[in-house]
Amino acid sequence: MAVDLQAQTSSEVSPIEAGKQVLTAAESCLEKTLSGNTYLKMLADARRLGYRTCLFYIGTEDLSINISRVKARVLAGGHDVPIEDQTRRYGRSFRNLPKAIELVDEGVLLDNSSALGHRVVAVKLEGRQVHLFEPVPQWAAFLRG
Repeated sequence: MAVDLQAQTSSEVSPIEAGKQVLTAAESCLEKTLSGNTYLKMLADARRLGYRTCLFYIGTEDLSINISRVKARVLAGGHDVPIEDQTRRYGRSFRNLPKAIELVDEGVLLDNSSALGHRVVAVKLEGRQVHLFEPVPQWAAFLRG
């Protein structure tokens, strides 16, 4: 991948730009809640087979944020997700996140708790250490080591 860690940690490239560079290199993409083990196994298998993997993870500080956004989406004509499913998936997703970050070569974690939009929480490039961007939300505190 053309993105190198030194460039990403300099002030010349923003975390958002680093994420865009990673996305540009993507060949296929899946959108999942990361609440089951199927995709962790898929990531492990891909790694074993020599594929490069990337994770874009969007978290929120509280389940109620997700529930209210799904309600708003439904009112706008979008699809519903039962509250029971949201509740079950929310915790499972956060429990699977540390393993997923360990398995991927590249990763961008975004916090989408604010009505103002998302912000970068962490970036992992070239399979190396994860770089944090303060303030780190509670759901990503495990990244501190």
